[in-house]
Amino acid sequence: MPVHVRPERIPWFEEAMTLDVSGEGLRFMSSREYALSDRLLVSFDPHASAPWQAGTEIPARIVRVDRLPKSNALAVTVQRLS
Repeated sequence: MPVHVRPERIPWFEEAMTLDVSGEGLRFMSSREYALSDRLLVSFDPHASAPWQAGTEIPARIVRVDRLPKSNALAVTVQRLS
């Protein structure tokens, strides 16, 4: 399922593909460089069926960044902030 992610200080988002989604966090694939503890704003399409409220930007914090095997992409794990 596609997700929009962006650092709080940047006005435009990256459309990424989710790898895992739960009520507390999500993992997405990205070609951008992200660092641990960075804060992101995350949103899903208003018509998406996701455990996070669709159509609104939700703050999240990066808790893990892994390189995907045989790829230049990263798997970025974020935790939802309340």
